[in-house]
Amino acid sequence: MHKQIAVIPMDNRAYSTSDPVFIGRMSGWTVINPPPEITGNDLSSDAQSDGLSKWLETAAAASDCIIMPLDPLLSGGCVKTMYSAPTPERLEQVMAVIAEIKKRNPCCCIYTFKIIHGMSAGDFINAGATEKNAEDLYEYFQLSGPTNQGAECEARKKQLENRIPEKLPEKHLNIRKQQLELNKLLAAKAKENCFDYLLFTQADVPETGIHLQEQKELLDSFAGAYDRISLMTGLDEAILLLMARYINHKQGIFPKFFIRYSSAAGPQLKCLFEDRALDDNIRNHITIAGGICTDTPESADHILLVHTPEKRQIDQWLNPQEEIPNRNLWSFAAAVRFYLDQAKQVAIIDAAFANGGDDFLISFLKSVMDLRDLAAYAGWNTAANSTGSVLAQVCAPAAGRLNGLAPEQIEFEKERFLLIRFLNDWLYQARVRKKIIRWINQELDVKPWALGTCQARVEEKIKHEMALEMSPFIKQYFPEWSDKNIEITLPRPRASTLNIIAGGNYEQ
Repeated sequence: MHKQIAVIPMDNRAYSTSDPVFIGRMSGWTVINPPPEITGNDLSSDAQSDGLSKWLETAAAASDCIIMPLDPLLSGGCVKTMYSAPTPERLEQVMAVIAEIKKRNPCCCIYTFKIIHGMSAGDFINAGATEKNAEDLYEYFQLSGPTNQGAECEARKKQLENRIPEKLPEKHLNIRKQQLELNKLLAAKAKENCFDYLLFTQADVPETGIHLQEQKELLDSFAGAYDRISLMTGLDEAILLLMARYINHKQGIFPKFFIRYSSAAGPQLKCLFEDRALDDNIRNHITIAGGICTDTPESADHILLVHTPEKRQIDQWLNPQEEIPNRNLWSFAAAVRFYLDQAKQVAIIDAAFANGGDDFLISFLKSVMDLRDLAAYAGWNTAANSTGSVLAQVCAPAAGRLNGLAPEQIEFEKERFLLIRFLNDWLYQARVRKKIIRWINQELDVKPWALGTCQARVEEKIKHEMALEMSPFIKQYFPEWSDKNIEITLPRPRASTLNIIAGGNYEQ
C-alpha cells in the first residue's frame, strides 16, 4: 500500500486543492494533485482533458486511490458541464482511459463524482442567459416541478413564457434531458464496475422544481448498486467526503455519530440552496463517508452539534446586513462545554447562515472554551459544504493513529485545519467580507461577484483587512501559529471566499 491518493481538483479553490492535502496529512496519507496549468479554473479556463488523462495514467501507478470529478474530463470543467452535455463518443473516450488505468493498476480504486445541473439563476447565467432571463427561467422550472400544480401555477407559468425569449426554456430543458441520459449511462457503467464508487452531486437547488423528477429517474437507475452509487445535495465538499469514505473503508474504520441541533426546528430546516431537510442531508453525508448515526451520545465516537436558526437561513453573501432574530446560543454553547467535559469528540456544523459562520456563536464559544478543543468546525457556503468538511476533519485522526502518527502530530494537523476554517468561514465570511463589500460598492465600479480587472486590487485590500483582525485572534486562540506564515489569495474574480493556507510542518 502506497498510502497515497491522487486527486483531480474541481477548480483552483482550496476546498479541492490544499484542503484535501491537509486532511491527508492528518490521516497519514499523501495527497497529490496535477499541475495547476492543466486543471483549469472553473470561471476563466478549461481543464486540459488530454493532459489530465496522461497525469492519471502516471499517478495511478503510485497511488491506492484516484478521486476525481468526471466533468473536467468529459466537458473541460465543472461550470461548462452546466450548459453543455458531452457526446456519447466523448464519454466512451473517457471510459476507455479509465478502463486502461484499471487494467494496468488493478489495486488502485477509482472514486468519481459527476455534477448534476443545478437550479439557480446563476446556473442559467453560466449557461448563457441574461440576468433577467435567468431569474424567469429559475421560477419557470421551479413551477414545473411535480409538486406545483393548479390553475394559479399554470397561469404564472404562462406569464413567464410570454416574457422569456421563445425557445429558451426548450433549449435548457433539452440540455437537462441530455445530461440526465448521460448520468444514467454513467450509473450503468458503475454497475459494470467501471468505477469503484460513483457519487452524483447537485448544488443550488430549491425545495421544488423540475430537478426532483430528474432525481427520481436517476435514482431508479441505481437499482442493484446502491453500495456503489449515491446521490447527494451538495458539491464543493465532494472530494473531502470521498476521501473520508475511501480512507475509512481502506483502514476498517466505521465512525459513529450522534447529532444534536441547537433548535427544535433544526432537523426539518430546509437550508438555502438545498432541496431536503437538513437532518436528511447530514445523515446522507454520514452514510457516504462510511459512517452511521447512533441514538445516544454514549454509543457515538463523535458528537455533531448543528447550529441552526429557529425559522430560516439568511445568506450572508447576498444579504450581509440582515440578522437572524433568534438563536439558542446559550444552550448551544452549554452543550458544547458539556460534551467536551465528558471527553467527547465534538464537532460543530455552523448552519445558522448560508455563506459564512455565525459571528455571535464564535463570540460565545470563545468565552466558554478553548477553540482548539473542538474536533472540527465549518460554516462555509452551504450546510452541505460544511457537513462534508466537518466529517472529513473528524474522521482523519483515527486513520492517523492507525498509520502511526504521533498524537502531537495529529493535534498539529487538526489545529491547522481548525485555524483555516475559523479564518475563512468566520473571520472573513462573517466579519471582514462585510467591510470589503462596502468598500467595493463605494470605491470601485464593479460588483463584488464580478471583480474583473479589479481582482488584484481587491485581494490586496482583503489581505490588509484580514491581517488587522487575524493577528490578535491567532495570538490569543492559536498561539502556536503566531509565527507561522498564513497565505491568503483570492482564487476567483469574486469576493465571496478565499484560499487560506496555514504553513509550517510538524516538528518533533
